[in-house]
Amino acid sequence: MAIKIRIVSDFDNKGIKGAEVSLDKLAKSAGLALVAVAAATAAIAVASVKEFAKFDGALIKSQAIMGDLTKAMEEDMSRAAREVAKTTTFSAEQAAESFYFLASAGLDAKASITALPTVAQFAQAGMFDMALATDLLTDAQSALGLTIKNDAVKNMENMVVVSDTLAR
Repeated sequence: MAIKIRIVSDFDNKGIKGAEVSLDKLAKSAGLALVAVAAATAAIAVASVKEFAKFDGALIKSQAIMGDLTKAMEEDMSRAAREVAKTTTFSAEQAAESFYFLASAGLDAKASITALPTVAQFAQAGMFDMALATDLLTDAQSALGLTIKNDAVKNMENMVVVSDTLAR
């Protein structure tokens, strides 16, 4: 003989309501975190664009003093400035500005690209900025009669000798 017992209970939904409130708070916190991440990403993007604009402006100023340059030569200058920034304490913008001073000292684009790493190393060794390093190095080379306009290789060899001597 089977006995049937009827169980009657009241469902308490406090736990479900508590879980809903907790999930709601979590969703709001996650939304705020996403907003913060988006704001930080936007700030980084703006800073990057500003830095690129500074670099680009310095490079254009330097290229303007050099006269007519091929697109390939402009790209080589840009690449050289970025490479100096990777291997020294100077920024790509500072390296691009150096081209202006190298051109002012009479070097053409090709010679300037070749001279840039030497100038950067000299500036780093002397603990002064690239503009001063360029000025000191090219002036000293000229004053010593070691500037050779028609032989870029020999001119660079002389610049390295002057740089090494002054750095010592």
